[in-house]
Amino acid sequence: MPIAVKNFNKQTLISPEEVAELIKKAPASHLKGLRYVVYDPNRFYQRSYVQPVIPDRRVKGQYYPDMLDAIIIYEIKDKKLFSHILYHELGHYVFQRLLSADQRKTWVTKLYNSGQFVSDYAKTNAQEDFAETYAFFIQNKPFGFNLQAKYRFLQRYFL
Repeated sequence: MPIAVKNFNKQTLISPEEVAELIKKAPASHLKGLRYVVYDPNRFYQRSYVQPVIPDRRVKGQYYPDMLDAIIIYEIKDKKLFSHILYHELGHYVFQRLLSADQRKTWVTKLYNSGQFVSDYAKTNAQEDFAETYAFFIQNKPFGFNLQAKYRFLQRYFL
């Protein structure tokens, strides 16, 4: 079943077709079960499905594992940042839905605890570390020498 790309016609920085092309750049096995990629500048999904509280405006995108199996993008400032956010959220999907329990354990206990990160945001927790590292990996952004164990992990399990 193809992934539905929704509401990207509500902005002008990136077309729905460009979003679909970016999605296709990810390995097909990483997309299995993902149903939607949605642009939601009014944060309807965040207010409706995540928690009935005031939305956190700092959050630029989210992966919703429960009912939706969807990646929701809230804000698009430029194409480069959009690509990073899309692949970061796809990284959450991969971590939560596709990695085995042993693979997640390896990431959390060995790789995250190595203290080496691709970005400051990756230091937040093991899931954010995986999502950020995944986004760098998919976009072929350079890894530092100290991050080779994380790079090899992604290479081994996903290519």
